[in-house]
Amino acid sequence: MNEWSIKKTPTQAVIDRKITQLGLRRMRYGTLIKLVIVAALLWGLFTLIFGITIPIDNSMHPAINEGDLILYYRLNGNYESDNVVVYTHEGRQYIGRIAAVPGEQVLITENGQLIINGYTQIEENGVLTYPIENGCTYPVTLGKGEYFILADARDTGNDSRYFGAISKDKITGKVITFLRRRNI
Repeated sequence: MNEWSIKKTPTQAVIDRKITQLGLRRMRYGTLIKLVIVAALLWGLFTLIFGITIPIDNSMHPAINEGDLILYYRLNGNYESDNVVVYTHEGRQYIGRIAAVPGEQVLITENGQLIINGYTQIEENGVLTYPIENGCTYPVTLGKGEYFILADARDTGNDSRYFGAISKDKITGKVITFLRRRNI
Protein backbone atom coordinates (compact mmCIF):
# COMPACT_ATOMS: atom_id res chain seq x y z
CA MET A 1 0.00 0.00 0.00
CA ASN A 2 1.20 3.50 -0.72
CA GLU A 3 0.76 6.49 1.58
CA TRP A 4 -2.22 7.83 -0.34
CA SER A 5 -4.24 4.73 0.16
CA ILE A 6 -3.94 4.78 3.98
CA LYS A 7 -6.96 6.34 5.58
CA LYS A 8 -6.06 8.72 8.39
CA THR A 9 -7.62 8.37 11.77
CA PRO A 10 -9.36 11.41 13.26
CA THR A 11 -6.48 11.77 15.74
CA GLN A 12 -3.89 11.73 12.92
CA ALA A 13 -5.90 14.33 10.98
CA VAL A 14 -5.93 16.65 14.03
CA ILE A 15 -2.18 16.14 14.51
CA ASP A 16 -1.51 16.89 10.82
CA ARG A 17 -3.67 20.04 10.99
CA LYS A 18 -1.80 21.25 14.11
CA ILE A 19 1.57 20.60 12.46
CA THR A 20 0.43 22.55 9.40
CA GLN A 21 -0.77 25.44 11.60
CA LEU A 22 2.51 25.44 13.52
CA GLY A 23 4.47 25.58 10.24
CA LEU A 24 2.35 28.49 9.01
CA ARG A 25 2.80 30.32 12.32
CA ARG A 26 6.59 29.87 12.14
CA MET A 27 6.59 31.11 8.57
CA ARG A 28 4.58 34.23 9.56
CA TYR A 29 6.90 34.99 12.48
CA GLY A 30 9.92 34.50 10.24
CA THR A 31 8.47 36.91 7.67
CA LEU A 32 7.63 39.42 10.39
CA ILE A 33 11.16 39.23 11.80
CA LYS A 34 12.61 39.76 8.31
CA LEU A 35 10.36 42.79 7.77
CA VAL A 36 11.42 44.28 11.12
CA ILE A 37 15.10 43.77 10.25
CA VAL A 38 14.67 45.36 6.79
CA ALA A 39 12.77 48.31 8.32
CA ALA A 40 15.50 48.81 10.94
CA LEU A 41 18.20 48.70 8.25
CA LEU A 42 16.34 51.21 6.08
CA TRP A 43 15.78 53.49 9.08
CA GLY A 44 19.49 53.34 9.96
CA LEU A 45 20.50 53.84 6.34
CA PHE A 46 18.32 56.93 5.88
CA THR A 47 18.91 58.56 9.25
CA LEU A 48 22.61 57.90 9.76
CA ILE A 49 24.17 57.49 6.32
CA PHE A 50 21.84 59.08 3.77
CA GLY A 51 19.27 61.82 3.96
CA ILE A 52 16.30 62.74 1.85
CA THR A 53 14.86 66.22 1.50
CA ILE A 54 12.63 68.23 -0.79
CA PRO A 55 13.54 71.86 -1.52
CA ILE A 56 10.76 74.29 -0.65
CA ASP A 57 12.01 77.06 -2.94
CA ASN A 58 13.86 77.59 -6.20
CA SER A 59 17.11 78.83 -4.65
CA MET A 60 19.12 76.25 -6.63
CA HIS A 61 17.26 76.76 -9.92
CA PRO A 62 18.01 75.64 -12.65
CA ALA A 63 20.10 72.75 -11.22
CA ILE A 64 17.53 71.76 -8.61
CA ASN A 65 13.91 72.86 -8.62
CA GLU A 66 11.31 73.26 -5.92
CA GLY A 67 9.77 69.88 -5.15
CA ASP A 68 12.62 67.71 -6.49
CA LEU A 69 13.60 64.78 -4.28
CA ILE A 70 17.18 65.24 -3.04
CA LEU A 71 19.33 62.36 -1.79
CA TYR A 72 22.42 63.39 0.18
CA TYR A 73 25.29 61.58 1.87
CA ARG A 74 25.78 62.46 5.55
CA LEU A 75 29.18 60.85 6.23
CA ASN A 76 31.28 62.94 3.84
CA GLY A 77 33.49 65.30 5.78
CA ASN A 78 35.60 66.50 2.84
CA TYR A 79 33.78 69.33 1.12
CA GLU A 80 35.25 71.12 -1.88
CA SER A 81 34.37 74.15 -3.95
CA ASP A 82 31.39 73.55 -6.24
CA ASN A 83 29.95 70.74 -4.06
CA VAL A 84 26.19 71.07 -3.59
CA VAL A 85 25.38 70.59 0.09
CA VAL A 86 22.44 70.55 2.46
CA TYR A 87 22.97 72.74 5.53
CA THR A 88 21.02 74.27 8.38
CA HIS A 89 20.91 77.81 9.67
CA GLU A 90 18.80 78.78 12.67
CA GLY A 91 16.80 75.55 12.45
CA ARG A 92 15.92 75.87 8.76
CA GLN A 93 17.32 73.63 6.05
CA TYR A 94 18.94 75.11 2.93
CA ILE A 95 20.64 73.76 -0.18
CA GLY A 96 23.59 75.59 -1.69
CA ARG A 97 26.82 75.33 -3.63
CA ILE A 98 30.15 75.77 -1.85
CA ALA A 99 31.90 78.82 -3.32
CA ALA A 100 34.89 78.98 -0.96
CA VAL A 101 36.52 76.60 1.51
CA PRO A 102 38.48 77.15 4.75
CA GLY A 103 41.42 79.52 4.41
CA GLU A 104 40.08 81.35 1.36
CA GLN A 105 39.09 85.01 1.18
CA VAL A 106 35.77 86.04 -0.37
CA LEU A 107 34.92 89.47 -1.73
CA ILE A 108 31.69 90.45 -3.46
CA THR A 109 31.92 93.81 -5.18
CA GLU A 110 29.14 96.35 -5.60
CA ASN A 111 29.03 95.61 -9.35
CA GLY A 112 28.29 91.90 -8.76
CA GLN A 113 31.70 90.32 -9.10
CA LEU A 114 32.54 87.32 -6.91
CA ILE A 115 36.26 87.37 -6.10
CA ILE A 116 37.92 84.48 -4.25
CA ASN A 117 41.56 84.84 -3.20
CA GLY A 118 41.95 87.79 -5.56
CA TYR A 119 40.62 85.95 -8.62
CA THR A 120 37.33 86.95 -10.22
CA GLN A 121 35.09 83.94 -10.56
CA ILE A 122 33.37 83.42 -13.88
CA GLU A 123 29.93 82.06 -13.22
CA GLU A 124 28.80 79.30 -15.60
CA ASN A 125 25.23 80.55 -15.72
CA GLY A 126 26.32 84.18 -16.18
CA VAL A 127 24.63 85.31 -12.96
CA LEU A 128 26.19 88.19 -11.08
CA THR A 129 26.60 87.86 -7.32
CA TYR A 130 25.56 91.03 -5.59
CA PRO A 131 26.22 91.77 -1.93
CA ILE A 132 23.20 91.89 0.38
CA GLU A 133 22.35 94.98 2.36
CA ASN A 134 22.68 94.22 6.09
CA GLY A 135 24.46 90.98 5.21
CA CYS A 136 28.17 90.15 5.44
CA THR A 137 30.91 92.70 5.49
CA TYR A 138 33.58 92.00 2.90
CA PRO A 139 36.18 90.70 2.51
CA VAL A 140 35.38 87.52 4.45
CA THR A 141 38.32 85.31 5.36
CA LEU A 142 37.15 81.79 6.14
CA GLY A 143 38.53 80.16 9.26
CA LYS A 144 39.09 76.48 9.93
CA GLY A 145 35.90 74.52 9.27
CA GLU A 146 34.07 77.46 7.63
CA TYR A 147 32.53 77.50 4.16
CA PHE A 148 31.03 80.23 2.00
CA ILE A 149 27.91 78.76 0.41
CA LEU A 150 25.87 80.42 -2.33
CA ALA A 151 22.51 79.60 -3.88
CA ASP A 152 22.52 79.13 -7.66
CA ALA A 153 19.56 81.52 -7.99
CA ARG A 154 21.41 84.47 -6.47
CA ASP A 155 18.49 86.87 -6.77
CA THR A 156 16.07 84.75 -4.69
CA GLY A 157 18.17 82.41 -2.55
CA ASN A 158 19.29 82.91 1.03
CA ASP A 159 22.94 81.99 1.52
CA SER A 160 26.25 83.07 3.06
CA ARG A 161 25.70 86.60 1.80
CA TYR A 162 22.99 86.82 4.48
CA PHE A 163 24.34 84.43 7.11
CA GLY A 164 28.09 84.74 6.75
CA ALA A 165 30.37 81.73 6.78
CA ILE A 166 28.71 78.38 7.48
CA SER A 167 30.54 76.11 9.90
CA LYS A 168 31.20 72.50 8.92
CA ASP A 169 29.02 71.18 11.74
CA LYS A 170 26.01 72.93 10.15
CA ILE A 171 26.51 71.06 6.87
CA THR A 172 24.18 68.07 6.94
CA GLY A 173 25.57 66.32 3.87
CA LYS A 174 26.67 66.40 0.26
CA VAL A 175 24.01 66.03 -2.45
CA ILE A 176 24.69 62.89 -4.45
CA THR A 177 21.61 62.79 -6.68
CA PHE A 178 18.12 64.07 -7.12
CA LEU A 179 14.92 62.96 -8.79
CA ARG A 180 13.25 65.59 -10.92
CA ARG A 181 9.58 65.86 -10.07
CA ARG A 182 7.40 66.32 -13.08
CA ASN A 183 3.81 66.96 -11.95
CA ILE A 184 3.67 63.91 -9.73
